[in-house]
Amino acid sequence: MVDLKQIDMGKNDAKLDSLEKYFYDCGHIQEIKKQNKFFVIGRKGAGKSAIACYAKKHIEEKMYVDIISFRDIPTQLMEQFYDDRFTASNKYVALWNFILSVEMSKILLDSTKVEKGARDKIKFFLELINPTLKENPKDYLNNVKLLGWNVGAGVSTPLASVNVGVKKETQYAEKYVNVIDYTNDLTSELVRAIPLEENFHLFFDELDDNYQDEENYKNMIIALFKASMDLNSKFLNQEKKASVVILLRDDIYEKLAYADKNKWRDFGIFLNWTPSKTRQWYEQELFKIANERIGASIDGVAQREVNYWNKIFITENISADTNAFDFIISRTFFRPRDIIQYVKSALEVAVSQNKSIIDKYVIEETDLKYGEWFKGELVDELFPVIPEIQEIFNVLKINYKYVFFKKDIENIFSRHKLTTKYSISELLQILYDYSIVGQFMDTKYPVFKYRNPGISLNEENKLCLHYGLRCGLGFSFRKDYKKGKTKESPKFDRKNVKQILGKGSFFYKLSR
Repeated sequence: MVDLKQIDMGKNDAKLDSLEKYFYDCGHIQEIKKQNKFFVIGRKGAGKSAIACYAKKHIEEKMYVDIISFRDIPTQLMEQFYDDRFTASNKYVALWNFILSVEMSKILLDSTKVEKGARDKIKFFLELINPTLKENPKDYLNNVKLLGWNVGAGVSTPLASVNVGVKKETQYAEKYVNVIDYTNDLTSELVRAIPLEENFHLFFDELDDNYQDEENYKNMIIALFKASMDLNSKFLNQEKKASVVILLRDDIYEKLAYADKNKWRDFGIFLNWTPSKTRQWYEQELFKIANERIGASIDGVAQREVNYWNKIFITENISADTNAFDFIISRTFFRPRDIIQYVKSALEVAVSQNKSIIDKYVIEETDLKYGEWFKGELVDELFPVIPEIQEIFNVLKINYKYVFFKKDIENIFSRHKLTTKYSISELLQILYDYSIVGQFMDTKYPVFKYRNPGISLNEENKLCLHYGLRCGLGFSFRKDYKKGKTKESPKFDRKNVKQILGKGSFFYKLSR
């Protein structure tokens, strides 16, 4: 029998996780290495950062990787450099080209295969703005500002013709006045200098760290995509094994408005862990992710053919037709982070109760513990869009609302004098887009966007909260909806659940 105390599911933060033990490889690293993919798109917690961190921590021979964070680039400083000669989505492209070329050049200098003359020339370029070759973008943007360089105005002396061997005091830096010429010259040298036999990859992560649902932010991100495609095209054209890889949340990606955006899809990895209807529960990718983490604690190195899950979870169904795995993923957004966190919470509960197995009673208590975490994740994700999101959750909890109509929300907001910058219709649309709210249609179960992304919201339908959030709000009883009116039912009891909910009810099955 397995000692539950020995099971370690790892950390939620990819930068702190032991990815050498836990990373579940779906082939994405090879797709990036082969320059087939330049973007990784997925919801928060879907595993974007894990791909970048695994690539960096487990560098293969002849492969050089670095990660740059958007938090290292102050947007207010960037705004001082934009080129106002261009349209809104293009005015930051020159500056992003500059930053990406500098960062890729820093990675290149880690290689011992770069020819000496090319290395010296790259170092010369970098030392003009980055004397220690270690500064982050904030530092060297400030250096450029102090030098008086602007984005595009003025005429520069082409630095590519400079003899790198000349003394420092006679270099041509004082004749250089703009970022565009510098970038063009540096990029040309960078592409030429990359050894054919080696791989170089720069991952751009945490783009949601400064997320603001404003046009200027979106234009910055669009410009970053354009600049990365420009540089990646140069690498491809010269058959150099190098790329810039952008990691972005899918909700932000959807909001980017750009005429040629659809062309980017060919170069994107769109992380989707939705269970397949044609596979058994133990064949699903989410199961395999959790199973391998459990196995790593039991055997050191997990064997993919072994069902470690059944060593710590009951094998009987939670209800007549719902096993533990299916029950648990109904509380998630089908993200690796969600199921890992649920298992971690279940282990904590089981250990606290001196249980040797995670049974249905442990799972029942885990719902509330996990639900608190799940609610916190949602607050963090939505706060930049809806600053009042915590207050909204609070009034839903006070009013015991997890199934409702639009008019119910209007009444609650009015009664609690709760306001946002959005109308109720706009607010419901945002909550639906984030799968916090689902809708009952002509289907047995509620429809959520994370399950059915192609179905639009009809705000006149009966609505409901995601079950994971309901757990986080601590609902301990059920309500019946008849003709748009709520009727409070007795406190939840397995003996009367069929009478309260009806035997065929979705929530009846989940609650048994």
